[in-house]
Amino acid sequence: RAVAQQPAELEVECPSEDNGLKRSVARSEKFTLGDLAEGRAAPLAELTPQALEESYERCGLVTEYYAKTFYLGTQLMTQEKARAIWAIYVWCRRTDELVDGPH
Repeated sequence: RAVAQQPAELEVECPSEDNGLKRSVARSEKFTLGDLAEGRAAPLAELTPQALEESYERCGLVTEYYAKTFYLGTQLMTQEKARAIWAIYVWCRRTDELVDGPH
């Protein structure tokens, strides 16, 4: 009688784990409310179209990694809507990580 074998465990590294949160924290530390009060532009004002595209791509990868069925649902949407949903998901996830973090 044949016995099904378990597939080999694959270790998949999330593209955001190593540097994503570190970069988010570093970016947050650069921006203070004093910058707004003094009329200095926020770092997001320097966002280029290429950087925006890369950000949407990373959001898609993070969503696919952490929320597999949710990600599959976004595949039924237009590309524009799916990218917006991925960005919202990652924003909510990062916010939750900051709140639940070791601070």
